[in-house]
Amino acid sequence: MRLYTQYDTSFIAEKNLVNVPALLLQKLPAEQFTVDVKLDVNHLNNDGSSGLILYGLNYAWLGVQQAQGRELLLTTCIKTAVAAAPCTETIQASLPWRSNIAYLRMQVQAGGKTRFYYSSDQQQYSAIGMAFTASMGRWVGAQMGLFSISNDTTASANNFVDFDYFRVTKN
Repeated sequence: MRLYTQYDTSFIAEKNLVNVPALLLQKLPAEQFTVDVKLDVNHLNNDGSSGLILYGLNYAWLGVQQAQGRELLLTTCIKTAVAAAPCTETIQASLPWRSNIAYLRMQVQAGGKTRFYYSSDQQQYSAIGMAFTASMGRWVGAQMGLFSISNDTTASANNFVDFDYFRVTKN
């Protein structure tokens, strides 16, 4: 599946994905499960970010960002105590990413406790960052999915990522 990188003014203004309409999401299928994703970021450019997201009032995503160089990022957005205040994205972990292919994994355990993993060869997965606890969303519970977003207004048909698969397996 090809996702064209979307420019969105709410992402630029709020510095988070809370009001971005270009998220491909679905409700969580079970209390415990694993999601595996393979993405090709060869055509990700123009300040683009793309990856796997666990979305609710608080969210976390693991993906690749193309800016000065290519990086693999684990980013969280945790709301403050003020209910109306938006969350602010915080990079929990980052590392240089030289491959065009990224294998991403999200393991959700009882209570929504979630760990993210990555691999460049689909054989050896490494944990990244700390565990994140899923939170409910606005109208439904937590959701999982994919996204591809850009800070660049010149996002074009040449700025996209290809997802080879999005596999959900029961733990």
